[in-house]
Amino acid sequence: MRVRGIGVCFIVLSILISLTNVSFTGAVVGVGLYGFLNLVAVAFFLAGIVMLFASGTLEQVADSSAISPGELMERVDNVGPHGDKVVVADTSALGVYTKRGICVLMDGLSEKYGGAVIPGSVLRELRGPVADLRDPVLKRSVPPFDNYKLFLGEARECLETSRKAFYHHEIIPIILGEKEAPSSRREAAPYIAAVKKLMRDIFSSGKALNRRNLVGESERHWKVSDTDVDVLAAAMAEASRGRDAILVERDVDFKYAVGALRRKNPKLGFRVHLVDTYKA
Repeated sequence: MRVRGIGVCFIVLSILISLTNVSFTGAVVGVGLYGFLNLVAVAFFLAGIVMLFASGTLEQVADSSAISPGELMERVDNVGPHGDKVVVADTSALGVYTKRGICVLMDGLSEKYGGAVIPGSVLRELRGPVADLRDPVLKRSVPPFDNYKLFLGEARECLETSRKAFYHHEIIPIILGEKEAPSSRREAAPYIAAVKKLMRDIFSSGKALNRRNLVGESERHWKVSDTDVDVLAAAMAEASRGRDAILVERDVDFKYAVGALRRKNPKLGFRVHLVDTYKA
């Protein structure tokens, strides 16, 4: 709203400058000043117009690193074959938009693709700061295809191949004293970096630095979530029906998972495509 207000003020100011712009007597001074004021008026007018257009996008995006709903629609249109597509969205991708932005996005997906597939676990995660997104998403989404539960096991196996899941499975036993840490500095370096990240997150949240909180922080950051499994399984279910499933996400885990799926089950995997909401 602030950007929009400044834009309106710039346009009004340009009009006032144009109305009050009178040339002074004298060929050189008058013409020069007249032209200069005209240039200023045009500059304010153009800046105001740009701000008005920009304000619409800013009011739709809650995260400055995210593209607009319109740009996301373009990415969805351009990925994969131009045949029968279905969009499956993850919580992380929906959470970067405001309520207005979600309405624009979901309306566009409904009009072009019959709505986005949103598992119930994603809807349940739309709470707290993003709770106002739940109703617009619920009203404009469709549930996963009935057979998606058949793909839950395979989806989890694929997600477990991610680097984040690897760290969780490898580091937690070390923290709990169930496994020895790598002895060489080179092998230990990535583990040390991961533990340092966990420690920083614990300190920033004001929690005590202990084994319990280290494990809890690792589970929160790196453990494969049931919601991610539902999202990937929903995309796989759609792909099994011969449709191209466009998975909209912001989580690097899905890149590893889709890669693993394509190696394991190429016929299914190559019908699952990824689109993220990050700016290029």
